[in-house]
Amino acid sequence: QSGTRQRAVVTRTIPHDPGIRYPKEVALLELLRRERARGRKVLVFAVHTDQRDILPRLIALAAQDGIRLAALRATGEARTRKQQLQRLLAQGADAIICHPRLVQTGLTLTMFPTIAFYQFDFSTFTVRQASRRSYRPSQTQPVEVHFFCYSGTVQEKGLALMARKLRSALMAEGEFVEDGLSAFDDDG
Repeated sequence: QSGTRQRAVVTRTIPHDPGIRYPKEVALLELLRRERARGRKVLVFAVHTDQRDILPRLIALAAQDGIRLAALRATGEARTRKQQLQRLLAQGADAIICHPRLVQTGLTLTMFPTIAFYQFDFSTFTVRQASRRSYRPSQTQPVEVHFFCYSGTVQEKGLALMARKLRSALMAEGEFVEDGLSAFDDDG
């Protein structure tokens, strides 16, 4: 019959096994340990912070390794975010994890010389802005930006697309950059 709708479950997912550390998690934890040993704070970006909130899992895994990973949540006004970040650092956080849109504009975050995109937004604007929070004239340390993705997945394809978009945007602005994320794309 025309107009009738049928519903069917096509797949189900199970929560991540708390006893398993997945490769991307292991890589992130290695980065956090290395940067803590170097005396560098890390700003970690993840986009699944709402319905599929991964922050509690990552915070728990970091705690198992003695790493203090704290979450910055979208509470209060944007102008208070820097104070929230400073409070979390004063409480002993080695690293902060949040959605990149929380810090994409208006913040100088030189206290984080290392930025890690554990997950990334597919908006070139968001990625560019969030990754530039530590690049300020007052920055005294070299800034490192890391992107995490699984090889051979849609994540890797998305990162390559982001690299092409970034390269195009930079070229339109008169910048010809062959390092960083723009170097990730094989087509350049």
